[in-house]
Amino acid sequence: MSQKRTPAKYVWRADELLELQTRGVILLGRLDYMNVVQLARNASGEEIVVKSMRHDSNELKMLRKLLSLPSTRNRVVPCEFIPCEDTTLAIMPALHALEGYIPDRFTVEEVLDIMGQFIEAVDFMHEHRIAFGDVAFGNAIHSLETTLMHIGPWKIPPNRIYFIDFEAARSFPNGPGEGLRINDWLDYGGHFEPPEGRDGVDPYSYDVYSLGQSIFEFCKLGRRQLFSVPRSLSCVLDSMRSDDPLQRPAIRRISQMFPVLRYWVVKTQWLYQMLPRQLAGSIDYYGWRLLSMFT
Repeated sequence: MSQKRTPAKYVWRADELLELQTRGVILLGRLDYMNVVQLARNASGEEIVVKSMRHDSNELKMLRKLLSLPSTRNRVVPCEFIPCEDTTLAIMPALHALEGYIPDRFTVEEVLDIMGQFIEAVDFMHEHRIAFGDVAFGNAIHSLETTLMHIGPWKIPPNRIYFIDFEAARSFPNGPGEGLRINDWLDYGGHFEPPEGRDGVDPYSYDVYSLGQSIFEFCKLGRRQLFSVPRSLSCVLDSMRSDDPLQRPAIRRISQMFPVLRYWVVKTQWLYQMLPRQLAGSIDYYGWRLLSMFT
């Protein structure tokens, strides 16, 4: 029986290195196992990220499509493209990975800010009939308050989350709620196993599930630091993480209710400070259920 071979690591081509050298870009070291992503320094001395993609790659196609859609709601990572013989190099900002990000102390406002930016990103893509396919903290980067740099025409503002790694992203003829199902989920994959199974997956609903699961796991990290998830927020996350894709709300619905949820969660924190946890949770939960009926 033949053994499955491990794919060979990528060797950067001479024409790629020449294009980078011409622009004063120096590679510093690989950032991924396959060596297609490198940390680098540009001619201005700023650290950047360079990724090599074949001209016909799905990721390059999706990056170009999303970058052609100017909007403040668009969270695709800003990048410049350098065409080479068989590949295209993407020059991206070297921002901070969101995966493994554990602040000294969790606050509910911080969780809501991250969740809100994720919702905005996914809602924008779904609006344009694009499913990201791999919503996870491992595919997101964020700028800090001290971040100040430009990539091409894009200025990188502070405290902003961007999505990276678009290998699993796809554009479809049908949008959310139009009965789309795919049977090739495994070919593209994602951080989280679809609870409904790998066949007949609704890619838009799977994005909602992955978003909810990502925030849920982030909150679990917070529990180690005595962070307590309000029941109203847990209620929304549970609906997004439903095993039944038909029971998950569409991202547009989540986007519409989120400003009200954020306001409710922030304004009801005093309940958990003044009342026993169980009583505070009940008031929070039933109050939110009632409010959401009118949202």
